Amino acid sequence: RKVDLMLGRIARPFNEDGLAAEILYEEPLRVVAGVQSRWAKRRKLSFAELAGARWILTPPTEVLGSPVAATFRAQGLEPPRANVLSFSFHLRNHLLTHSDFVSLIPASMLRHFNAQQTVLKALPIDAEFAPLPVAIITRKNQTLSPEAQLFIECARDLAGAITKAPEFKPGTGR
Repeated sequence: RKVDLMLGRIARPFNEDGLAAEILYEEPLRVVAGVQSRWAKRRKLSFAELAGARWILTPPTEVLGSPVAATFRAQGLEPPRANVLSFSFHLRNHLLTHSDFVSLIPASMLRHFNAQQTVLKALPIDAEFAPLPVAIITRKNQTLSPEAQLFIECARDLAGAITKAPEFKPGTGR
């Protein structure tokens, strides 16, 4: 009972007893590879081709793990086997930039890792992954502190600015 709120990506549906989620925006997801990868040199890729790639994934029961399986199944394919399971974006970034792995990451992380130099490339795949909601999670029936309320107001404003930014283009490689 020491935490007023959490801000983060959530899975659908969000059914947690005693908690409420306010969705701020939908985070696009991108299949990426390092710019030196054979995958990054392709102009078009199908899910069937990527099924045999070396994947870095989060565990399948986690927020970023389930969209991969769901999207591959929707394409009539078995989900790819994870060669590496990790929550670490830094490990993922290192493996992507130094070998021939592919992974699924939020578009904001693609922008973050490419801020100084282009090291990752969104792959030109033939279908989209469902975006993940970014939400504020609070406990139901609890009055928030003035500081928490101010934080939520700022988060709402920032979310609005993020979704209006030119580089935030759901359905694109960015």
